[in-house]
Amino acid sequence: MRWVGSVKYQDGEGWVELAWWPDLLRHLLGLKAQFTTYQLQQASALRSVYSWRLLELLTRFESTGTAEYTIEDFCASMEATEKQAADFAAVRRKIIEPAVKELTEKDGWLIQWQPIKAGRKVKALRFTFMRDPQGRLPLGG
Repeated sequence: MRWVGSVKYQDGEGWVELAWWPDLLRHLLGLKAQFTTYQLQQASALRSVYSWRLLELLTRFESTGTAEYTIEDFCASMEATEKQAADFAAVRRKIIEPAVKELTEKDGWLIQWQPIKAGRKVKALRFTFMRDPQGRLPLGG
C-alpha cells in the first residue's frame, strides 16, 4: 500500500507538503478508536503508578461506565508482584483501595468496585465509575 499520494516541495521555504494516499487515510483515522486516550492534565496530579494504570483500565470503558476484569488480568495490568497477586487482601489494600481513593480525591471520579467470587475465592473485579457530575475541582498533588 502506498503511504503518500502526492508531495509538493515549497521552493525557498524549506518545507514539504505531503498528502496521504486516500486508501491509507481511513486506516489512519481509525487508529484513534483503537487506543485509550485521556487528558495529560487529568492524570498529572496522580502520584501512584497503580492510579495511572487503573485510570487507563477504566478509561477503556468510559462510555459504558462499567469494567470487569478477571483477578489474573487485573493483577497483570497492575504489574502486581507474584506475592501480591496470590493474596487478594494485599491487592485490595496495596493496589485497589489507594488507587480508587486517589482517583476520587485528585481526579474527580466516582468509583465503586466489588469482588466477584467463586465460592470463597475472588475470581474477578467489577468497577462501576463515572466522572463526578458535581465537577469538583481536583485537589493539588
